Amino acid sequence: MIDLDNGPEIVDESNRRTKIMITDVQAANGVVHVLDRVLVPTL
Repeated sequence: MIDLDNGPEIVDESNRRTKIMITDVQAANGVVHVLDRVLVPTL
């Protein structure tokens, strides 16, 4: 889920919040978005 109440954040199933710091950074192989932590899927 993406939450915009406290700035752009991604909220995962464990209710961990990841802030979206910078969007649409042009890179040699595409576009990058900068987050303040690593996203790890739930197994």
